[in-house]
Amino acid sequence: MMEREYRGFDLFGPTSLEELITGIKGFEGRIAFLAGGTDLLIDLKRGYKKPQLVVDLSQVKELRGVQAEMGILHIGSMTPFSQLATEPLLLDNALCLAQAAGKIGSAQIRNRGTLGGNIASASPAGDSLPGLLVLEAQVSTLAQEGVRRLPIAQVLIGKGRSCLNPHELITGIEIPIGEKSFLSGFEKIGSRTAVSIARLNMAVALNYEGDSKVIKDVRIAVGALGETAFRLKALERVLEGQELGLPLLHRWEEMLSETVDQAIRGRSSHPYKREAIKGLARNMAFNLWGSEPILGGLLNE
Repeated sequence: MMEREYRGFDLFGPTSLEELITGIKGFEGRIAFLAGGTDLLIDLKRGYKKPQLVVDLSQVKELRGVQAEMGILHIGSMTPFSQLATEPLLLDNALCLAQAAGKIGSAQIRNRGTLGGNIASASPAGDSLPGLLVLEAQVSTLAQEGVRRLPIAQVLIGKGRSCLNPHELITGIEIPIGEKSFLSGFEKIGSRTAVSIARLNMAVALNYEGDSKVIKDVRIAVGALGETAFRLKALERVLEGQELGLPLLHRWEEMLSETVDQAIRGRSSHPYKREAIKGLARNMAFNLWGSEPILGGLLNE
């Protein structure tokens, strides 16, 4: 099928959130919100989306930045990945999200792409999504009907779709800040031909008892393994209460392979991903504990 460019829309560029709300109030046509544009511009050119109004959010300062207040990390939806990758508040409190931001596409894509845009696109392979799931992020939105605050798991409904209404705008993301013993990390396996697309990605967040190395709480999420990123709650229940070490790592690898069996059995990518996810698990162990002797002889295996 021949691709055709589509240019039949008006462009609105507000400079404040108040101007944005006023400018679209009462508009009943199709709206597309332009964040970084890494997905939308392609969709517009190919005619996949045909809005009547494109709202450029790049000048709305209230939608940018990272702040911590009363145990909550507040991230503006228009904050670019290049900023998130080096943001001290994320490096200290939500490392998996900072690591994901630093591994998204090329430097040019990280400079343009935004966290809110990644959520709104809802790609099954979106790199920020597993991290947001394990951090139990809440997504704040604004529409003519009012304000909503939704768990990220509720926003992602699969097949590149979110639960957002056509005129609903993501304004921010809130993440509860964990304890000092809280660890998190992100790993991915990317395509050889497209640096921006993950063939498999994973985020982990956990707490463990410092002396006994027993896992108290763990959250694991994967992407590019179904219609959307998702938590592995059955595996989380198995790992809780277990002692960190090589036996546990091997059990983790096998259960991840079983997860692949359940998610994509029969697909051409199944044999590859069944083995690749074991390597991803081991990379995650290096990520979380590479500088500590927790995993014994793992580094020498």
